[in-house]
Amino acid sequence: MRGSRLRLIASRSTAETVPKPHSAARGHRMGTVALFTSLLLMLSGGPATAAPAETAPPGAVPDCSSPGAKCIALTFDDGPAPRTGELLDILDAHGVRSTFFMVGYQIERHPATVSLAHSRGHEVANHSANHPDLTELSESEIRAEISEVNRQIRREIGFTPPLMRPPYGETNATVERIIREFGMTQVLWNVDSEDWKDHDSATIAHQVLDDARPGAVVLMHDIHDTTIEAVPTILDGLSERGYTMVTVSQLLSGAHADMSRVDDAPALPYGSGSAP
Repeated sequence: MRGSRLRLIASRSTAETVPKPHSAARGHRMGTVALFTSLLLMLSGGPATAAPAETAPPGAVPDCSSPGAKCIALTFDDGPAPRTGELLDILDAHGVRSTFFMVGYQIERHPATVSLAHSRGHEVANHSANHPDLTELSESEIRAEISEVNRQIRREIGFTPPLMRPPYGETNATVERIIREFGMTQVLWNVDSEDWKDHDSATIAHQVLDDARPGAVVLMHDIHDTTIEAVPTILDGLSERGYTMVTVSQLLSGAHADMSRVDDAPALPYGSGSAP
């Protein structure tokens, strides 16, 4: 089974999977992951052999803090895209709620999808306005990237999103500080579907199911057709293994994350290959 490709989440953890053309090895110098190394330790159990979890009724908040809970958060980046509505239908048919990290220029193309996702109980989050590497921007430019998407999302759903994921997972002390200044939580992932690379639905589904574990945050992209087509298999496979699929905020809340410990959070090693 593959090791963690990114760190977990934290009062600032974040990421994006498509590597930039000019930096193949760039991901290996990701910034500090924040706080929740303990999340996996708290929620991890034995092999995934439990009976399928029952679907929570609409509006119910799953309890991810109970002993033996097997919560996992599915996240989708770079949308909203033309087939995001279809993805919402698939998730809703399975009674699953997910988190969507949306890009500003995509929001302008598909504004109705933002409110649609929110109205169906999914979590809408910030993924920057233009998808740049924030670590290469000035502080004012970073603020503009974040504030523009906050404005767009607030326009569509009535409030500012609490979560932000920097493009490519590129972050540093400055980016993390500015995200905190907005009162937001930076979010990374620790299970990478690699759907940007493996444009094959069966391969994508296998990748996610192979790496899934309690407390994980899974990175996918709703801009890829093959990802949309892999989702039903992923949902069925996770359900059969007893997982409860939740939003990132539900996962953090269930783990009783202590946001005040951000600066003291241990880091997990990052690597694009197998765990050491």
